[in-house]
Amino acid sequence: MKLWCDKKETDQLMRLRLFELHENFLAYKVVFFVVSKRKPVDMIRNNLCLLNSSRILSAKTM
Repeated sequence: MKLWCDKKETDQLMRLRLFELHENFLAYKVVFFVVSKRKPVDMIRNNLCLLNSSRILSAKTM
């Protein structure tokens, strides 16, 4: 499992999360908003990728 994602891949993963994990999307949005006040967007992107990479990889293999 790689521990980084490029921007294009991360954008696809965020879209995947939007459609497949509806029920959690509002929570993600709130966290994203709160964290974005403190960190650059690229760092947030990287953190989201790290936090969700294992879940998304398991979703891809199904």
